[in-house]
Amino acid sequence: MDVSELENRIQSLLDESEHYSGSNPRYAILLARMAAEAIIVKKFHEVTDTEPTKSVITIGDIQTRSFEFLKKEFSPIGISSFRHVNQMASPFLHFNTQDFFETPDSRIVRKILRELHDILDLAFIEKQNVSNEENKFLDILDKNILRMRNFIEDQNYIRGKKINFSVWDKANELGEILLQASKEKKSLNWKTMLELEFSFWVKDVEPYFTRERLTSKQKAYQNDATDENGRIKTQTNAHMYAQGITELLTYSDEEIIEKEKAIKKALLVVFFAKYGGKGFSRIRSKSFLSNEDLRSVMHSENCIVGPQLLIEGYDHSILQSGGKNPRKKYTLKGNWLFMEFDA
Repeated sequence: MDVSELENRIQSLLDESEHYSGSNPRYAILLARMAAEAIIVKKFHEVTDTEPTKSVITIGDIQTRSFEFLKKEFSPIGISSFRHVNQMASPFLHFNTQDFFETPDSRIVRKILRELHDILDLAFIEKQNVSNEENKFLDILDKNILRMRNFIEDQNYIRGKKINFSVWDKANELGEILLQASKEKKSLNWKTMLELEFSFWVKDVEPYFTRERLTSKQKAYQNDATDENGRIKTQTNAHMYAQGITELLTYSDEEIIEKEKAIKKALLVVFFAKYGGKGFSRIRSKSFLSNEDLRSVMHSENCIVGPQLLIEGYDHSILQSGGKNPRKKYTLKGNWLFMEFDA
C-alpha cells in the first residue's frame, strides 16, 4: 500500500468514524483508532520508503525501538495527541475486569476525531473561534499566575528553602512564555499548554532514572519476585518491573533520559484524559490515578519500571501518593494550567 492509498484509507476511516459516531460510537472509536494507526504507518512509509515488517500496527508501537525514530517526525504536540487518543479509546475497546462496562457516546468520538485532525493539521470537525480561544487563555492565565506563584512559594517553604528572587523569576518566566505563546499561536489548547509547562518544568529537574538508581530498583524487584527456594515468581508485578528495568538499562544514557521525560509527560496526558477540563480545580482533591493506570502508561510507553520510580523524589515526580490507600492511589503534584482547558 503506497502513501496515496494510505491517505485515502485514513480519510475513509475518519469519514466512517464520524458517520457512526451517533448510532454506534464504540465502532466509531475503533475506526478512529485504526485511522491513528494508519497515520503512523503512513509516516513510516514516508520516512523509510518501505512498509513496516509488522502487518498489525498499534498506537503503542510508536514507543518501541522499531518505531521510536518516528517520534522525531511528529511534533511533541502530535505525540501528545496520539497518547490522548490511546487513553480515550482503550477503556471502550478492551475487556474490563471491573464490574462495570463503560459505554461511550458521540462526544468521546468527536474528541478523538479532533485529536486526529490535529495530528493531520486539518481543520477541526467543530470549528473553534480563535479570538475566543485566546481570550479564554488570557483569562485563565490572569486568574492562575498568582496562584502558581503562591504554589512555588509554598513548595519552597515545605522544602525548608529560603524564598529568593529566582523563585519569582521562574514564575515570571513561565508567564512570559505563555504570554508570548498567546501572541504567536493561532489557537491555544491543552496540548500547547502542556508542552509549554512541561518544558518549563523539566529543564530545571535533574534526571531521576540514573543507572545506579535503576540497578538498585531492579535488584529489589528481583528479590521480591524470588521465593524462599530461589525460584522466580514469573507471574508477579515485581518480576515484570525487574524485567522492564533490565531492558531499560540496555539503552544509552540519553535514551534513558528521554524515556523518563516521555513517561512523565504521558502521565500528565492520562491525568488530563481522566479529569481535565474547565473546573478541574473543583474536583482536584478527588482526582487519582491507580496502579492499573500507571501500569497502562508503562506498557504504552514501553517503560515498565514500577510505580515507585514514578512517584519518588520530591523535585523529580509529577505524582504523589494520596487517598485512603496511598500505596494504590496517586494524585497530581503541582499547579498545571493545562488541566483547566477543555479537550
